[in-house]
Amino acid sequence: SIKQVVDCVGDSCPRPQLMTKKALGQVGSGDVIEVLVDNSSSMEALPPMCPELGASHLETLVGERCWQVVIRKD
Repeated sequence: SIKQVVDCVGDSCPRPQLMTKKALGQVGSGDVIEVLVDNSSSMEALPPMCPELGASHLETLVGERCWQVVIRKD
């Protein structure tokens, strides 16, 4: 289940990355966050940065107006 949703629709780099880092700092180990982005470069940048944030990229889903990047804090 999703612990926190980070809505970055309309935001460009580096804001989605910074918001993702902040959200991961606010949740506990094993918690899952969902990051909503409509910027392709942000969508592509989030999965590779997960290991350095102590997190795992679970999946990226294509929604109607954005991508949903699902990340679990390790």
